[in-house]
Amino acid sequence: MNLLIDQHNYILKELIRAVKTLQLYPSGHPNLDVIMGKSYAELHKLVSEEGDIKWRIDANGFYYRNEKLMPNNIALTEISQEFFLRKVKEVTFRAELTVEELKDFMSILTIGPVALNSIGGAEVYLARKMVKGLLLNEMSYANLLKLIEEEENRDEDEEEEEILEEIEEEVEDISEEELARQNENEELKEFERLLAQLQVERDPLSYNDTAVRVIEKASYYQHLNNLSPTVRILNVFSGALAPESEIPDNLRTIAKRHLNELLTDQLLTHLIEALATEDEEERESIEKILHQAGEHTYPLLLNSLINTTDTKLRRNIYNIIVGIGEPLRAEITIRLTDERWFAVRQMVSLLGELGGKASLDTLEDMYNHHDARVKKEIMRSLARIPSDRSLAILLKGLKNKDKSIQANSIISLSILKNPASVKPLGDIVAKRDLLHENEELRKEAVKALGVIGDTAGVPYLKKALLAKSWLASGVSDGIRTFAATALGKIGGSEAVAVLEKATKQNKGNVYNACKIALEGIKR
Repeated sequence: MNLLIDQHNYILKELIRAVKTLQLYPSGHPNLDVIMGKSYAELHKLVSEEGDIKWRIDANGFYYRNEKLMPNNIALTEISQEFFLRKVKEVTFRAELTVEELKDFMSILTIGPVALNSIGGAEVYLARKMVKGLLLNEMSYANLLKLIEEEENRDEDEEEEEILEEIEEEVEDISEEELARQNENEELKEFERLLAQLQVERDPLSYNDTAVRVIEKASYYQHLNNLSPTVRILNVFSGALAPESEIPDNLRTIAKRHLNELLTDQLLTHLIEALATEDEEERESIEKILHQAGEHTYPLLLNSLINTTDTKLRRNIYNIIVGIGEPLRAEITIRLTDERWFAVRQMVSLLGELGGKASLDTLEDMYNHHDARVKKEIMRSLARIPSDRSLAILLKGLKNKDKSIQANSIISLSILKNPASVKPLGDIVAKRDLLHENEELRKEAVKALGVIGDTAGVPYLKKALLAKSWLASGVSDGIRTFAATALGKIGGSEAVAVLEKATKQNKGNVYNACKIALEGIKR
């Protein structure tokens, strides 16, 4: 069997070359004849030895006896997609095949799907060329001869002759847009009919047949970058498997099989990319499908989160991952060793969302990460996990020589809101700074005291706000302004007393900040 598959793969390899040549050279060119002749020779030899050869074609490749030929070959996948769009899903090569007929078969790829459909499809196209050495889409030889006879005897009207002539000359004067609209409407009507039938069908054979047909219709739209039909089918199958569903077990089995076959990595990746849609209903449907697909989607979600440049898509993926939660921890942990800093930063952020001792252990181990950008994210994630350990790690960051790390520690402590951080933050505020070397850090510390909201911070803010002169205290008007705002957030009688006193001895921005803070407290 392996040797036979190798022979098929070799023939397809030659046909790939033939397709490329077909795109480069016009009919009758010597190079085209040589390549096509070689492909034909190998194919005809195998047909002579094995009898009729049947290949099944779908959007993912070519198959012989249910075995995929040349798997992972991108060029062959692209060719299969082009045939699939032209509704060529099966081809049988017979002993009567000629090299010219093989050329005619390959020339299908040079005709647009809409134009081909307008004359009745690939079967009619080949019948008009009197091709007898191959059969398309399970057509019997008797039916082929009948179709050829019909085409021979047909008194084609002027429009049909014109369309055929245009195809032969590769000139499409006919309105492609109008044909596309007509074809789209017919396809959509048929899809809707099949989908409705699928939901009420209870005979197993009919259910399976309808499922196959509706999936084929959805594949057509999928290759036009329209995932909505596929999402609707997935929802129907998912609904059939839901506990509240009343369909029989034998239909559940069929639905589950088709659902698993549909949820390939390629489709799941497309669904993840479609999360950027503005259509909220469709996005919710996709999210539901991704949740149901389970652990199969985990690496795909994380890889998409890391690699996408679309901020909206990244946010939606992030929210889905957070919703899945703990089951993703192992996949997240694996990516912490990624060489790309931004990938590690994303995973660190997710650990903060997951929380718990496991996240805390990992974040503590990573605290001394060599990249400052990752380290800042580690601190932000620690701030989302309230504990004495996270407090101790963040307080240690206040002593770091890197001022950006210090600033991030202050911000993270404000998120943690642990009263034990008030004194260390207050000490930063109270520290004299005549040269304004730590001005920004002091401002951040003042703001953090306001966010934490503990009354223990009032004395530090009072000292900053009521400082009499910059030369004496090193407190700028900027810090005083932030101190007034912070006192307004803390509130209480002590804060009110400080603010009222400050309004009497300040002007300008500081005065205005005090008045706004007082109004906020009194409301």
